[in-house]
Amino acid sequence: MKFVSYLINTRLLRVGWRAARGAVFQHPLLRASLLAGCALFLCGGWPLWKWVSALSVGRPDFVSAQAWDEAEAICRRNRGGTVQDSDILMTLARQSGRRGDLQHAFACYEWIAPSDKRHGLQALFEHAVLLLDNNFAQRAERGFLTLLQRHEQGERLSGRQLSIARRSLSLLYGLQMRIAERAGILQQLISNRHADVYDAKYYYFPSLMIWQNAWGAERVAAFLRCDPENRHLLAAAARYRLGEGQPALAQQQLLDLYQQERSNPDLTAWLLESCFELDDWSTFERIHQQLPPRQSSEPLLLTQMRGAWCLHKNQWLDAEVVFQELLDRDAANSQATMGLARAFDQSGRHDQRDQYLQRAAIIAELRVGLTAAHPGQTDALRKVAGWCRELQMTAAAETFEFFAAAGAGSPASREFGLPQ
Repeated sequence: MKFVSYLINTRLLRVGWRAARGAVFQHPLLRASLLAGCALFLCGGWPLWKWVSALSVGRPDFVSAQAWDEAEAICRRNRGGTVQDSDILMTLARQSGRRGDLQHAFACYEWIAPSDKRHGLQALFEHAVLLLDNNFAQRAERGFLTLLQRHEQGERLSGRQLSIARRSLSLLYGLQMRIAERAGILQQLISNRHADVYDAKYYYFPSLMIWQNAWGAERVAAFLRCDPENRHLLAAAARYRLGEGQPALAQQQLLDLYQQERSNPDLTAWLLESCFELDDWSTFERIHQQLPPRQSSEPLLLTQMRGAWCLHKNQWLDAEVVFQELLDRDAANSQATMGLARAFDQSGRHDQRDQYLQRAAIIAELRVGLTAAHPGQTDALRKVAGWCRELQMTAAAETFEFFAAAGAGSPASREFGLPQ
């Protein structure tokens, strides 16, 4: 019965179509309308359909059809299986990066959806690395931070990706002298047993490490050429002027930035530092009066400058409080140690003064000894650990004792827990 019904319905449809076709072509107005509709489809509908088709295969408009097809062919040869849009985009991004077409490479990486299961995280990673290699500091920082955030949310990065992301952020923050943010990254490296000797130095002795170096200044200048309005970079470049022996220029540049952004604690600390170097106490006082109440999370240098102001004003008890708080956060801070010694001396507490002078002597030895404490230098590492014990820096002492026991080899081979 179903088959008979199918034949009847099919026949009725065929008869109906013949009748309708005859009616259309016998009526001049209907015939003209049909022909016009076909012409409109060919002129406008067909290109529209082609455009929609291009979108459906994921080809962005900045990639030619020929380049897309060639990249797809490469993917098919290499993968041997199903090729996805993200495979083609990754191929195009890498090709563009190798030939120096950075904008095209960046565009291809950004076209890949971060949620893409095959290449989402890898595209974010390669994009951030390429940005940093070409001095796009701010965009690279955002990329690496996004990677770490997604890792914390359960999308696991490989060990290599995780290490490079953290070390790249440590480098970026270190070059810009953003000590607190760098400390957070270094703490992650140490907690995850991926730190090396150099990471430990910067983590445990932030005020003893040299920041005023030509390489850092040159790299920040290169970052600024790609991002000339970045406030972090502008402030860091100004502080490098201070390290290069140009305190007046540094002060003026920092003061100009401070007028625009008074809430930046690092910038404020560097401006006060320039005033201190110039013995410009009038400007120092004007900035100091605008400071918010002291906080345990503020930059170490800002707390140090508060203590310097107390000493300048002969406020010995206040200086004692400020410098003791600074030592609680940075046990090897030589300025805080000498500041306390001076405060105790002026208060007539000579036994405590001598105690801190002795501590200052240990810190001076430590500062010199750190320059020789390289991976594989067992004796130098043990000396650093010994000075840390004398300063009651137990965690630092244990870390450097570990590195001393690890023996010789490359820096990477002595990372916590990593095989050689």
